[in-house]
Amino acid sequence: MSAKGNPIDTDCITLTRYVLQEQRKHPEATGDLTQLLNAILTAVKAVSSAVRKAGIHQLYGISGTANISGDQVKKLDVLANDLFINMLQSSYTTCLLVSEENDNAIVVETEMQGKYIVCFDPLDGSSNIDCLVSIGSIFGVYRKTNSEPVSESDALQPGNQLVVAGYALYGSATMVVLTTGNGVQGFTYDPAIGEFLLTEPNIKCKPRGKIYSLNEGYEQYWDEPTKEYVKSKKFPASGKPYAARYIGSMVADVHRTLVYGGIFMYPATVEAPKGKLRLLYECNPMAFIMEQAGGRAIDGSQRILDIQPTKIHERAPIFMGSQEDTTVVRMKAMTGLMAALHMLLLTQTTVNGAHDGDGPRPCCFPASFQATVADLRSVSTTDIRLFEVYRDWDKRLQVQKIMSFAAPGLVAPTTTVIMDFKNMTQYVIASNGDCQSRPLDYAMLEPCMPENAKYLGKTYVGFGSHAADFEGWSFTRADQGRNIAMTVAVTPGDCVPVMETITGYLGQGQIDTLVMFTAFKALKDRSVFNIPPNCFSEMM
Repeated sequence: MSAKGNPIDTDCITLTRYVLQEQRKHPEATGDLTQLLNAILTAVKAVSSAVRKAGIHQLYGISGTANISGDQVKKLDVLANDLFINMLQSSYTTCLLVSEENDNAIVVETEMQGKYIVCFDPLDGSSNIDCLVSIGSIFGVYRKTNSEPVSESDALQPGNQLVVAGYALYGSATMVVLTTGNGVQGFTYDPAIGEFLLTEPNIKCKPRGKIYSLNEGYEQYWDEPTKEYVKSKKFPASGKPYAARYIGSMVADVHRTLVYGGIFMYPATVEAPKGKLRLLYECNPMAFIMEQAGGRAIDGSQRILDIQPTKIHERAPIFMGSQEDTTVVRMKAMTGLMAALHMLLLTQTTVNGAHDGDGPRPCCFPASFQATVADLRSVSTTDIRLFEVYRDWDKRLQVQKIMSFAAPGLVAPTTTVIMDFKNMTQYVIASNGDCQSRPLDYAMLEPCMPENAKYLGKTYVGFGSHAADFEGWSFTRADQGRNIAMTVAVTPGDCVPVMETITGYLGQGQIDTLVMFTAFKALKDRSVFNIPPNCFSEMM
């Protein structure tokens, strides 16, 4: 702490000190990651200095021109790339580098190789350099997962395998935002001492914001659900509209979203159906940071960090920011019934609110039922995931039989999961009869919505006498080991669930589901709750 009246903190936490403290939590650590991060910080400091002197040193414009002496001038984005590559290669901690500026991955010389793979955008927002708009650098660090010679394919890992992710923002000050998988920390550069100081500890993204950020110049190329979503933010049925803020530099736009909440979007378009931003060194690092801060990042239908890349410069659409602001976006890819329900849950408008005394009241799902449930994230693939679900609230029992629907037909259950919430034990039974058990660390979800559930509105599917109505509700559960947000579509009156999305945490596990209920009926076969005897022997 600084002495009273002394503006200088004599016990400040530098980024290096923070990383060393994190390293001490892992006795098996070799220090290589600390060394790697120091190399990245050196590159960031050098780029920061170059950005501030760019006009003086004529680093603006397109590379390839010559200065007055006839020497080739290295423009700022090329200079930044060279700095990152040189610092990372000479750290003796990396084996493979993937840069936005290089067509192919860079394999580090054998005698200089370490165990880490770094994917980076050395200067994000470089199109804004000439007009002095805030720009940044983005990086993500992976471990090499095999002992084979290094190849480009080693970098093709999903974002959920990230070890470290961060970005540097070169604005009114230079700031590094970093996560090692244990929260998000912000460090501001003090040029007087040449160190990054912890100024924003444990950054958290608000559950809901008031800002949306995207390039609306491409609206004519968006799909209809994206258009409707943005329209609902600009022209809400009630309340104030969201403010529009867009810089055009991903680092700057995402940093604002992280600090103030809201949503950053770079959707797919007709001309760019796979989006524009690159998965490995733009979407993944930013998604990891956003999730660690309590936010969310999806491509419209699935979690960004779960996407398996197939090439190093693969692109992806992205929607990221506050949990509540991003939850409804993932329904954008649905058609037919799914699209109609999507439009209901998308608008987030309160119609005949649940608390005005006259509108619909929160309802209760049937206490016991059985149904077939489809994972909507897999609808566009050849391996559609189906579950047979059985619930008995009175007995506090739930069963999931995991099926696999692969053309041309349905195969037998691959796994059966029995959850006994009275005894707080879960049994996982394989198709060969093998059984494993573990304690449950969260309570069963109640059939009744809480009284403060928000009524989203009503929609219908079909025509004339064949039309079916559905109501949308959203609510949260934050007790008994549960910290989740739920959005459901139900039939009016009998409150039969049709679609359900759950995000957050159940116990120590993260949950992110989007499912559709079919073949819903009264529970008849209670034998599914019988726990095989060998499950108990496994507990001995």
